[in-house]
Amino acid sequence: MGEIFVALLDRDPCPDPAETVTLLVAELHRRADNPEYDMTRLALQTWAEALRDPILHYRTRQLYIDALKHIVELAQRCATPGICHQMQTPKPWRPPCYRSCSA
Repeated sequence: MGEIFVALLDRDPCPDPAETVTLLVAELHRRADNPEYDMTRLALQTWAEALRDPILHYRTRQLYIDALKHIVELAQRCATPGICHQMQTPKPWRPPCYRSCSA
């Protein structure tokens, strides 16, 4: 999914929240609606293996954190130029802490 975030962040001005969500959902559907593989099975298999494999756990968690960082950056860019003038200033982003997190 990283490519879609890069493409959205490269746009000037950045897309408004409705357009951003529409583009993200379309990309998810494009990837999930593939007759060659079942994305839900892949996600479940990856989740199950990440529970046992620390390297895979780290990699999948890092992908999740990277996606959240992109979403925060999009929200901040949208709020900055006044596209979303009613939006409050986002709080500083901090990655979620799971049981494996020492912080």
